Amino acid sequence: MAQRPLKTFLFLAFVILIAGAAWLALKPRGGGMGGHAPKIAPVTVSIASVTPRDMPLEIDAVGTVVPLQSVGARSRIDSQITGVKFNAGDFVKAGDILFMLDDKALQAQLSQAEAAALEDKSQIENLQNQYDRAKKGIETGFSSSAVLDDAKAALDAKAAAVKAADAAVKNIETQLSYAEIRSPIDGRTGTINVTLGNTVKANDTTALVTINQVQPIYVQASLPQDKFESIRDAMGADSIEASASRDGAEIARGTLAYIDNAIDAATGTFATRAVFKNEDERLWPGMLVNLAIKLGKVKNMLTIPAVAVQHDDSGDYVFMIANGKAHKASVKIARIQGEWAALAGGLAENDQVATDGMLSLKDGAAVTLPGAKAPATAPAKTP
Repeated sequence: MAQRPLKTFLFLAFVILIAGAAWLALKPRGGGMGGHAPKIAPVTVSIASVTPRDMPLEIDAVGTVVPLQSVGARSRIDSQITGVKFNAGDFVKAGDILFMLDDKALQAQLSQAEAAALEDKSQIENLQNQYDRAKKGIETGFSSSAVLDDAKAALDAKAAAVKAADAAVKNIETQLSYAEIRSPIDGRTGTINVTLGNTVKANDTTALVTINQVQPIYVQASLPQDKFESIRDAMGADSIEASASRDGAEIARGTLAYIDNAIDAATGTFATRAVFKNEDERLWPGMLVNLAIKLGKVKNMLTIPAVAVQHDDSGDYVFMIANGKAHKASVKIARIQGEWAALAGGLAENDQVATDGMLSLKDGAAVTLPGAKAPATAPAKTP
């Protein structure tokens, strides 16, 4: 029975100890009578002024490089490849021989057709003489009209045979020309799909090789229909400059070539193409580039650095700096061009906005500029 009060005492002491530790942990530091909460240090920010400047009027889009022309070389006769006169990837000119085909059968047919034509031509001379004699006999009374008619019919038939023989010769000569497959355009060759010794068929579905014209070359992009009027109006006035860039670096300059004659009703976009000389071949078919279409300049637009613009569910905003404090201000952005954002509303000329430190800012936060001496923070008093 004597041990029960001791156990009770120890339990109460343990409870008091736990309660004291909890009170100390939750007690505000620097609290007590006469204590002061510490001041929040101002956020260091850089600022820029709203400034009027001439802004280039550009339309930016992701474009795909497409060849000016693309031709698949195919055989026009059934034969066998006896020669390949280029390497895959070569630059070829229009008229260059690409493939040679076996032409021995066609050569034999040509010789046969030429012989037949020669025979017909030799016979027609004799028939012409017979006709002339019959005609003279009619005039002198020593020949009948029937003889003349027969001579005329024989002459006309042989003349037709000569024309047919000449046509047969030309047809075989044409077929023989197909034994040399030539490039129809200037361009770069691709993979050789059918090599030496293989047989080919006329107009086969598989091209022997595809040739892409890359000088000049197109960059094609799809633009929203709300850009149509501005582009069409600019095209009517003068040529429109365009540029292609990759990874932020410009690689080619050209001009807008055309806009499509219809807007795609399903997507609300229209196709446009810019043409580039591409003499250094930095643009390659299938490549994705950033296409900038330059429509001119808009003078005296109010601008701020693009890095100052923030975005949340309510839209675009900036932190305007005034009287040592940051104030969240909604803005309307007309467009962002490079490092500058053109304003359509929300700020006035010479207003100042924060350009860094925005992650630490909130509406009404105190700010200081780099290098400025921040006000001292009063130390917390202890009770």
